Amino acid sequence: MCLILNIEVMSLNFQELGLSKNVLKGIGQLSFTNPTPIQERVIPLILAGTMDIVGLAQTGTGKTAAFGLPLLEKIRMDENRPQALILCSHSEPDKVHKKGNSRHSCYPWQAPGPS
Repeated sequence: MCLILNIEVMSLNFQELGLSKNVLKGIGQLSFTNPTPIQERVIPLILAGTMDIVGLAQTGTGKTAAFGLPLLEKIRMDENRPQALILCSHSEPDKVHKKGNSRHSCYPWQAPGPS
């Protein structure tokens, strides 16, 4: 199935997107107040889990959070197996690092070790 979205501003807040209290707490601690248009459209679709999604938007519009936040919701800590695959260009993480934008790395996550 192919779904083409018109990315118009819907003026939702993060609480209305269906994210958990823990994820919302992290978003608040990072001082994010309102989702970007791509986040408003993509987060609910990923949480629903009904289709594959490709999101196209300019650099700096919040695509990482649009895909990463619902991914955090879907990770099952009790399942010790790969649950997600994240692909990105080699240059994007380097651009973030060179800008000194380290606030995204304040919540390190480590997969649980063998039981």
